[in-house]
Amino acid sequence: MTSTDNKKKALLMVIIAIIIFSTFEVVSKTMGDVLSGTALTFYRFLIGGLVLLPFSIRDLKNRQFHFTPKIVLALFFFGFVLVAAIMTLAQYGIYYSDASICAVIFSSNPIFVTIFAVIILKESLTKYKSYGLIIGSAGLFICVLHFFVDGNITSTFGLGVLLQILSMLMFCIYTVLNSKYLVSRMGALSVTTFTSIFGAITLFPIVFAQSFATDTNLFTFDVLSVLPKFLYISIIGTGLAYAMYFSGLSKIETSTGSMIFMAKPPLASIFAAIFLNETIGINIIIGIVLIIAAMIIATKLPTIQKGHEYEKTRDYYPTGESETAEGHS
Repeated sequence: MTSTDNKKKALLMVIIAIIIFSTFEVVSKTMGDVLSGTALTFYRFLIGGLVLLPFSIRDLKNRQFHFTPKIVLALFFFGFVLVAAIMTLAQYGIYYSDASICAVIFSSNPIFVTIFAVIILKESLTKYKSYGLIIGSAGLFICVLHFFVDGNITSTFGLGVLLQILSMLMFCIYTVLNSKYLVSRMGALSVTTFTSIFGAITLFPIVFAQSFATDTNLFTFDVLSVLPKFLYISIIGTGLAYAMYFSGLSKIETSTGSMIFMAKPPLASIFAAIFLNETIGINIIIGIVLIIAAMIIATKLPTIQKGHEYEKTRDYYPTGESETAEGHS
C-alpha cells in the first residue's frame, strides 16, 4: 500500500470517527430515563477505556514507555477531572437541554483552548488566535441567545446550557495541562485510555453513593431497554471511535484533523433535528457558521500565511540562498 493510500485510509478513519462523535449527544440524551448522567458516564468511560486498552498497550510498547508512581497518580488525577467532573457535567447538560446546542458548545473548545494556553503555558496570543477567540465567542453567544430572550425556555434548559459551558471551559484547561504533562510523554491515545479507566474508578464511589441516596440500584438498571444504545456509546462511540481518530490522526496533518473536527457541530445538529425533532433555529445556524469560521481563522490561516511567506522567500532566493540567509540572521 502506497503512502497516498495510507493517508487516504487514515483520513477516512478520522472522518468516520467524527461522524460517530457527532451522534453521541443525540444517543445519550435518549437514555436519561434509564441511567443518571453519573452512571452513564461511569459505564461509558470504563467500557470505552477497556476497549482502547489493547491499542494503548501496543503504542506504549512501541514508545518503550514505563509507568512510574508519579505518572500513575497524574493519570488518576486527570482521570478524575475528565470523567468525574467534566464529562459528568456535560452529560447532565445534555439531559437538561438540547443535544444540538450541547454539541455546538462543547465542540467550540478548540477556540478557547488558545486563551488558556496563553495564560497557563505562556504561549503567544497571535492576531489570528485573537480574531478566532472573538468570533468564536460571538458564535457561542448567538447559539444560546434565545435562552435569554425566549420566555418559553425552562429553567432546566438554562441549567443544562450553563453546565455544558462550564464543562467545556474545564475541558479546555484539562486539555492544556494534559498536553503539557502527559500527552507529550505517552501519546494522546494512551492518555485517553488510562484517564478513562482511572477516571471511571474514581467515579465509582459517587455512583454508589448516588444509588444509595436515591434508593435505586444503578448497577442493575433495565439494560435490555437501552442495550443497543448502551453498547454503541460505550464500545463504538467512546472506544473504537477514539482508536480510529487517534490512529488516523497520527498519519495525517494535525491541522487537517482539526478542520474535519469542525464538521461535528453541524452534523450533531442535523442528527438532533432528524432523530430528536429538535428545532434548529437561525441562531444555531449563524452560531455554527461563526464557530467554524473562528476555528479556520485560528488554526488554518496562520499555516496558509506561513506557506505564502515561504513561497515568496523561495521566489526571492531561487538558488537556495534563503536558508543561508536565515541561518545567519
